[in-house]
Amino acid sequence: MTRAALALATLLTLSLNGSLAAASAPEACNAQGVCALSLRMLAPPPPRPADLASRVVAVAARR
Repeated sequence: MTRAALALATLLTLSLNGSLAAASAPEACNAQGVCALSLRMLAPPPPRPADLASRVVAVAARR
């Protein structure tokens, strides 16, 4: 994968709705030059609507 494609994929992954990456960890890199960034979510995603399944069925029935 080219660097541009990898950068775009990383940007899209980190900017997904509800997924704020905690990439500002103070000890992100060690003395050997190995870096690891935490991708844990800072806040949980919003709950799904209770009637989501019925909405999906209704939309699928219209097609």
